Amino acid sequence: MKNLQVVIITGLSGSGKSTALRALED
Repeated sequence: MKNLQVVIITGLSGSGKSTALRALED
């Protein structure tokens, strides 16, 4: 779950939105 937090923070950058959605589906 900690990894998800990192993905969300990266998503705030903008380019990480797709990655965040993938992480949530995964």
